[in-house]
Amino acid sequence: MTTSMAVGNSSASSAGVVRAVVLAALALAGACASVPLASPAADAAAKRFVAPPQAAHIYIYREGSTPNDRVTVSMDGQAIAETAPMTFILVSALPGNHILTSFSEDSAFLTIDAKAGSNHFVKQEVTGGFMPRSQLVVADEAAGRAAVARCRLLR
Repeated sequence: MTTSMAVGNSSASSAGVVRAVVLAALALAGACASVPLASPAADAAAKRFVAPPQAAHIYIYREGSTPNDRVTVSMDGQAIAETAPMTFILVSALPGNHILTSFSEDSAFLTIDAKAGSNHFVKQEVTGGFMPRSQLVVADEAAGRAAVARCRLLR
């Protein structure tokens, strides 16, 4: 008795497997950084940089492309959002001191003295890989505006 087995084009099969692995890896990478984005209209409004006269606007932005990990930011002990690369948060705050915290392997703290009618810019720097580290740095207005213009507003 002879058994025959149909063998397909092995190079086509290999290419299909490689393609499936690459697509799965890309989907997984995207899922790691998936964060809720605001509408394009809200994003455009935030990028007009108009702070209300009775409050301050605090822009917390995160540039770069790696690591993809989401990193939680809080203000005065209340969670605001999880950032991902190329995103920003806009917070309206009453005048006075506010403590920002970035939670990762380590926690970074920064106190902002919010001034009514002013915009304040904070850069969240995230480094590392498996266990990301973060820090918060005050940015000047020109650098902050330019960076925020390249990022997307979080919901």
